[in-house]
Amino acid sequence: HYSETPFEVGKTVQGTIDFDVRFRNMQNHTGEHVLSGVINHAFGYENVGFHMHDDAITIDMDGPMTDDDVKAMEKAANDMIKADIAVDISFPSAEERAAMGFRSKKELTGKVRIVNIPTADCCACCGTHVKSTQEVGIIKVLSASKHRGGTRIEFVCGDRALRDFTKKHDEVIKASRLLSVKPDEVAAAVEKTLQTLVARDERIAQMNQRYFEMKTTMLPADQTILTLFEEGLTPFELKLFATQLAESKKAQVTALLAPAASAD
Repeated sequence: HYSETPFEVGKTVQGTIDFDVRFRNMQNHTGEHVLSGVINHAFGYENVGFHMHDDAITIDMDGPMTDDDVKAMEKAANDMIKADIAVDISFPSAEERAAMGFRSKKELTGKVRIVNIPTADCCACCGTHVKSTQEVGIIKVLSASKHRGGTRIEFVCGDRALRDFTKKHDEVIKASRLLSVKPDEVAAAVEKTLQTLVARDERIAQMNQRYFEMKTTMLPADQTILTLFEEGLTPFELKLFATQLAESKKAQVTALLAPAASAD
């Protein structure tokens, strides 16, 4: 914790928790337990990396997973959330821990805090958690990718999941209005638009090629230096025209010039 000024030794101070932030962290941390737990039960994979950011959480599982695997684990985790399973926190003895079969990234001794979500997960953890899985709200996977021989999964829970959905929904609505289609038709409309642009670019490329050939043919041959000035061509099109001129051998030296790109 940081303060603007130092405190006197022995002075009593009062701190206030921003519970909205704390509760979002509790939702995400407990959601991480549930998702990691169901993956561990289904595949035997261990969670070897965990990062909780402001916008999302990532977990690194030490085994490969397909997109269908990840979707199935997302559903299994949300089924656990709907089941409203109590989150139990305890400090069992070494003998009790030996019989529990809990997850841990390293060997632990002494007083160990165990977070147990029956049928979902049992893990050594010192973080903050909600009282029951139902308070997590929802788990939504945002992406999954290969990572160091395993799988990195990015997801959000509860309030952050709603915030993520709202943000993306707003963007879809904007796109649907721009494309004059229904929200659930945006992807198809974008694909159609891209196909139209590709076809247009192909036609422009063919027209440019004919223009380059025609202009090259009209140039006198056996010149020592040939200088041409072109406007309205992209750098790639200028390169194509320069190649055309060089291959025509109309001059010993050919210079193809174009105006500098606008600062705007």
